[in-house]
Amino acid sequence: MFIRNYFSQISKTVFFSSSIKNQYVINFIILKIILFTITACNSDSNVYQHQYKSGNFQSAQETIVQLIELDGPLKSKHSELSDMTWCGDDLILLPQYPSFTEGRKTGDGFLYRIPKKNILTYLNQIEAGTTPSPIQPEPIAFHPGNLEDNLKEYNGYEAIICGQPSVKDIYLAIETDPFDNASPTYIVHGHWKGDQRIMIDQKPIARIESHSHRNNIGNEALAWVENGLLSFHELNDKDYLESEPVAIWLSANGKLSKKIPMPHLPYRLTGVTTLDKSQRFWGVNYRYEGDSMVAKRTDPIWEQYGQAPSHIHEDNVERLVEFVYIDGEIKRSDTPPIQLSLTQEKGRNWEGIARLNDLGFLLVTDKFPGTYFGFVKKNISKQ
Repeated sequence: MFIRNYFSQISKTVFFSSSIKNQYVINFIILKIILFTITACNSDSNVYQHQYKSGNFQSAQETIVQLIELDGPLKSKHSELSDMTWCGDDLILLPQYPSFTEGRKTGDGFLYRIPKKNILTYLNQIEAGTTPSPIQPEPIAFHPGNLEDNLKEYNGYEAIICGQPSVKDIYLAIETDPFDNASPTYIVHGHWKGDQRIMIDQKPIARIESHSHRNNIGNEALAWVENGLLSFHELNDKDYLESEPVAIWLSANGKLSKKIPMPHLPYRLTGVTTLDKSQRFWGVNYRYEGDSMVAKRTDPIWEQYGQAPSHIHEDNVERLVEFVYIDGEIKRSDTPPIQLSLTQEKGRNWEGIARLNDLGFLLVTDKFPGTYFGFVKKNISKQ
């Protein structure tokens, strides 16, 4: 739209405003440059669409997301859910701005809790063919003090995880967006006060620089391994990085850190599960329509495992990819991805993922295109 408007303004300058020949020549050259840019962009877009919409890949199985209806504040898209984690048998859901119910972005607010038994009951009723009542998450008072106001260009919370073995410790990732290609992520620690309040320490335990050096691209996922935290950058595509992709391991107090090699992954990594006993975990691999920053002409995962039918005619990519932590590095496992069935034109920005026993995975979106909470069955066969 910007280019079209600029094109219009230049055209007016050329044909109506300028009476000087040299100015006419300059404007004509500018017009040619803009036209060339538009043509190049359209050409690149056409190549991208041709690769992904022509069915060049073998067909692959896809899985439907069973939506779980929520009641209360979280049914609003303004909750902008960023992540969720298990603290014991309670699922804790994290809004990007916990104070959203007060119409603010900083200050005291709420996280939300859903007992596991409520989720299982809901899904069992669906399986039995009955219509369950919406789940009402329970609010948990969240007290960040002045931490948020003291961080430059604070942009909300992106990740959460309970500590191990004690669930009384809680860790969160805060996104910042200072518009200088820095976008550092701050890791903060909190603790439970009884069962109804979470208090956040007033000083971050670590600052993680953006590995991609792009605005609004930070470390959006957390996991727990080797008595410390694994922090994952959203962008792990080697074609868009100056160096190889890495995750960051931090000790629980943030004083020790090291880089953990990551595999090349197209598009975005927006959330991860906990690691199982074999050190395997799953991540959300996502691309929304129009996200030219992570557009690809080829997709190594589709080339290896095939493409879900509903993805052939869409620009959106929604899938779960399994990883394994082994010998101090992270690799993609040999398990095929779980490709989610696309049911609408707009992509669902799945930002949070959590295991549900051995049954499958819980997923949650931010506000695009709305707040969705869903379940995906784990039905996987080796290929």
